[in-house]
Amino acid sequence: LDLNSDTVQYQPWFKYLVIVLSIVTLVAIVILVSSRRLNIEIQKRAKVEEDLRFMASHDNITALPNRYIFEDKLAQTSLVHQRDKLKFALLSINLDGFKVINDKHGYHVGDKLLQRIAVLLTRHLKDSDTVTRFVADEFVMLLNQIETKEDARQVAENILSTLKKPLLIGDISITISASIGIAIFPDDSDNAASLLKKSDQLMYQAKKVGGHQYKMS
Repeated sequence: LDLNSDTVQYQPWFKYLVIVLSIVTLVAIVILVSSRRLNIEIQKRAKVEEDLRFMASHDNITALPNRYIFEDKLAQTSLVHQRDKLKFALLSINLDGFKVINDKHGYHVGDKLLQRIAVLLTRHLKDSDTVTRFVADEFVMLLNQIETKEDARQVAENILSTLKKPLLIGDISITISASIGIAIFPDDSDNAASLLKKSDQLMYQAKKVGGHQYKMS
């Protein structure tokens, strides 16, 4: 048996096999790299779309649900509570002296203060409740399924108590208070828009008499 002859005979095939395997390996590497890049690009686009959806539904300063999302939830809440004969409360909350702080320390400090207030207000919510920055330095809080007016009153008192403590924004110590109007569904109104208007009116009554207090019917 001539082994050298057999080896010589199969050498071209070995070369072809090596070339084919090299090409297949190279193609596989290119596909893997392309697939990885495609996955990264898909993830980036998904993140951008998620960010855009968040920006469209949340306040750009506080990251709270924006006014339009809140109004939609308020309308839905009114229908559900009317059907199930339940109570809920709206708290209109306006910061006392916010303009003075903005003028004295600048808008960057004012924005950070709004962010801190948003965090503080959120701590007083149940999972089913919500709060929005309605406009400028005014927030509106929706308290779902309260038993009595006292539940809403207690939340308002807790908020006012929290705001008694100075807030440190950078190296600036700020003390701020709030005026709060409380409207109860369906006692004050069984209409979402009217209820919101009622809580706003009560908030301005609290502000007129010096602020750092709440008013309810």
